[in-house]
Amino acid sequence: MEGTKKLSRQEDSLRKLFKEPRMEDRPAAFWVWNDDMSPEQIRKQLRELADKGFGGAFLHARPGLQLEYLSEEWFERWGIALETAEELGLKLSIYDENSYPSGFAGGHVPAELPDCLANCVHFRIYGHEELAKLKVNSSLMLNKPGHPIRAFAMRSSRDGQAWEIDRDVTLLPAEEWGDYGDSCWLFELGTPETNPWLGGFAYTDLLRPEVTEHFLRSTHERYRERFGERFGSVIPAMFTDEPEISPGNLFHDGDSFLPFTYWFAAEFENRNGYSLLDYLPYLFRDVDRAAGAEKDAGQVRYDYYSTIHELWTNNSVRPISEWCERNGLAYTGHYVEHNWPHPFNRSSPSVMSMYEYMHWPAIDHLKSETLRPDRRTEDNSSHHLICVKEAHSAANQFDRPRVLCEAFGAGGWESSFEDYRRIGDWLYAHGVNFLTPHFTMSSIAGARKRDHPQSFDWRQPWWNDWRTLADYFARLTFALSQGKTRNRILVLNPTTSSYLFAPRDLRENAVYKDGVEATRKLAQRLSDCGWDYDLGDEYIIERHGYAAEGRFGVARREYDIVIVPPAMIHLRPATAELLHRYMESGGKVYSLSQGLERLGGAAWQPDSLTKHARWSQLTGYEDLNAALLESMSPRIRWESAIREQSRIASLRRELEDGSVLFFVANGRPEPFEDTLIVNGGGAEIWEPFTGEIGSVAVKETGSGELSIPVKLPGSGSLLIRVLNGRPEEAEEEAPTLSVDLTPTVPFRELAGSRTEVSPKHGNILPILYLDLEIGAKRYSGISALQANQLIYERHGLPVNPWDNGIQFKRRLLYLEDSMDERTGMAASYRFAVRQGEVPSEIGLIVERPELYRIQINGHELSVQEGTCWLDSHMGQTDISAFIREGENVIRLVGKPFSIRMEIEAVYVTGSFSVEESNGEWVIGEPKPIGTGSWREQGYPFYGGAVAYRKQVLIPEGKEPVRVTLPDWRGTIATVFVNGTVVGRIGLDRCPSLDITSRVTRGEKQEIAVRVAGSFRNLLGPHFDPSRPRNIAWPSFWKRTPAFGPPPAKQFDLLDYGLLEDFRVEIGL
Repeated sequence: MEGTKKLSRQEDSLRKLFKEPRMEDRPAAFWVWNDDMSPEQIRKQLRELADKGFGGAFLHARPGLQLEYLSEEWFERWGIALETAEELGLKLSIYDENSYPSGFAGGHVPAELPDCLANCVHFRIYGHEELAKLKVNSSLMLNKPGHPIRAFAMRSSRDGQAWEIDRDVTLLPAEEWGDYGDSCWLFELGTPETNPWLGGFAYTDLLRPEVTEHFLRSTHERYRERFGERFGSVIPAMFTDEPEISPGNLFHDGDSFLPFTYWFAAEFENRNGYSLLDYLPYLFRDVDRAAGAEKDAGQVRYDYYSTIHELWTNNSVRPISEWCERNGLAYTGHYVEHNWPHPFNRSSPSVMSMYEYMHWPAIDHLKSETLRPDRRTEDNSSHHLICVKEAHSAANQFDRPRVLCEAFGAGGWESSFEDYRRIGDWLYAHGVNFLTPHFTMSSIAGARKRDHPQSFDWRQPWWNDWRTLADYFARLTFALSQGKTRNRILVLNPTTSSYLFAPRDLRENAVYKDGVEATRKLAQRLSDCGWDYDLGDEYIIERHGYAAEGRFGVARREYDIVIVPPAMIHLRPATAELLHRYMESGGKVYSLSQGLERLGGAAWQPDSLTKHARWSQLTGYEDLNAALLESMSPRIRWESAIREQSRIASLRRELEDGSVLFFVANGRPEPFEDTLIVNGGGAEIWEPFTGEIGSVAVKETGSGELSIPVKLPGSGSLLIRVLNGRPEEAEEEAPTLSVDLTPTVPFRELAGSRTEVSPKHGNILPILYLDLEIGAKRYSGISALQANQLIYERHGLPVNPWDNGIQFKRRLLYLEDSMDERTGMAASYRFAVRQGEVPSEIGLIVERPELYRIQINGHELSVQEGTCWLDSHMGQTDISAFIREGENVIRLVGKPFSIRMEIEAVYVTGSFSVEESNGEWVIGEPKPIGTGSWREQGYPFYGGAVAYRKQVLIPEGKEPVRVTLPDWRGTIATVFVNGTVVGRIGLDRCPSLDITSRVTRGEKQEIAVRVAGSFRNLLGPHFDPSRPRNIAWPSFWKRTPAFGPPPAKQFDLLDYGLLEDFRVEIGL
């Protein structure tokens, strides 16, 4: 009896926590501190986050931060945030850097260790004629006079397909180099590149142990000293962001440089027994082994990346992980996993192996175009699938409770709730179970508004709707953190095979590229066919692998089948040995490899594996699928017998009581209908939007299987719990919930009153071009972005320092003291008002108005900071009395210059229309707005919401009633009945919402739909020629024409609104 009662208490707790998720299950905001962060601002923003369903935040310093990072003032404000979070019941986690990549402590590490900067070896080829020209210089090297790392005379071989070293000419006089070979290959030491993104410093070398020691002292220990007693409770985690083995520059790709320092070269020789300096050509090109050479190109490259991996793990990743573990923090964050499987270009060899040291393995998933049918770039979802699978597989193997994703970043202001739902479901169905939406901007003043938007914040027209998704993801997090995922198939991860290649192979080597692409497709097709699999990293296998009784074990998971993927042409010795033991014990290996060629970097004959009776060499996926079906039964089947359900993803979690949770996500734009067949004795549907758990109609097949009809809308999903037996009896009878989420009952439209349409905010026009005066120079019709550049140049700075740049200590703010009356600028913005249509209500919005003397048509204005809803650093004032027909001029004079004086667009807002006239945007009297695009009705830049409402008589009866949006554009549509929110359209691709239970029969009801737009048309980008959608890099704004403004028709603007009127419909 006691066991039964215990199970019932567990069951009751499970249901209650699904209904009301804990704070730790709620999404954690990526809370960007990019401002001066006053105590009032901190408290207000945390209250907003708590109110809208966030469970906490990662406090993320980022470009625009004016508070001195890691100063006493920084920690004082951090303490205020922590105290407020604790009062609100929120969790506040540490982000370990000032922006990213992690490891330089906002400049403190390179400032203290200038000899420990990341650097590279540059590779250049000179023909003999070019060498002759170089002799006029005193040195062939600009950055290291007279002393290249190495210089080699080279000859082409094998009909130009490879090269051989004719002679090492490093020690010869430069004028003799041309006497040998066909060309000269020079390998030069790079110069670490300083960057405003790094506070004016160059990035640090994470391979050096002293770098990590100083990073821990300057960052982690300082948090521990102040807040250590809250570690593991209010402060649960430490987030690291994209640490990398840099070639001395940031975010650059190329095939002529690789990470290198002389320190690394010495460590390489200590570990490998030969000098890397003598083999530098092998890293970049296919070079035949020279006479007397110990190694060939494949071996050298393998040793090079293996050494990077070893030093990075032992000197950086592991020490930081151990520090977090000692101090009660979960180590999380992400690496440059998107480069899979390549170890070059922002070098991060074998990222999956690093997840062993993360308590919450994590990834990021940028942009909001994934699985969109109208995406404008190549579909790379199969590549992102591997990134997710790497983190989820490691979490499975080490029984980690969380797989975190920093999601939706750089998705553009236009990202919609359907985008967030679709991508979130896709992530959860592949193993993520905790979200941190990227990101929440404290300020959008200046360049901050162009820093990889979207922003999840109080400015958005959909902010009051966000809690719906926050609750949804919180319930998914709770449910999919229960139990364990136990997969039966292990797919070896081929990252060490990529060690054998040179950077240019990524561009030019078809065999390499084809193998990588075939492996991506393998991962996708296994998922589409519902096969349960993990990835197996060779370093993790070496440390934690075992074989016994026909099973291949990795840490806490065991697998029945091992698959060798197409890209795998190399094995580490431990992998090969374990595969052999596994087959000897009865295990099966299915290989799609193009051919195993190397072991531990050396040429190898793999007969001991490939000729084993338990090794099956297969020719393609169809053969593999057939072999799998012979060896095991799928855990999830569809009655249609369609084995490969493209974009239908599923996750399986085994709970302690033997029940199983299945989460099924439809990543297609169209509905999905089939019957799910699983083993079990009963089933429940768990509804993440409401927290309800109810019974579901199932059919028992008589063989221990259940048939569950499933009908999902496009971008819809379903969470089902399959039980061993009948569901437990609760005090209240469980509701019966439908798995038919796209009902097809015929409906007819109900007649209603004329639809009233009302914008929720005033109209708005951004003025993006201006006339600039700096000193004696005048620029007419220059873009605000270009004006910014000129203004900062004039005042001694190469660029706007807040634009993709951070401040070291208070270096930027100290410049204020050097600005006197000789400095400053003036800007004049112009806009036109149509003849005879001067608006009666019009206001002006200016960023940082306290820095300027402001006039409109010669009239002085008083504009107070903090009086505009868009941002606390914007001010808004009424200018209705000063507006005139024709041209109007807004003038800003800033003297002296301030480092905070980012010249941006100004905005006019109020009750008016904005229309195109002779290529210009012209303001006129307000006009009524109806159905159709806002853009075409005088609201081209409007970034708010619009309400549509009508009176409808609901007949007596029991027929279902719904609201349908036949054609609409927006981020989310909220439906109201008599002023009360009853639901939302736009969480998936279903155009209708059932309101049957929310209407009163036989009476007229006010039915309203509020369509939320976005800031896309207001804030841009407006002029990128690629017309990007659902992706937003800062560079898109930099393509704005320097002079203009361009004709109105050249603005890239989206349609928003009800393009057709909404319908209230009743079932027939």
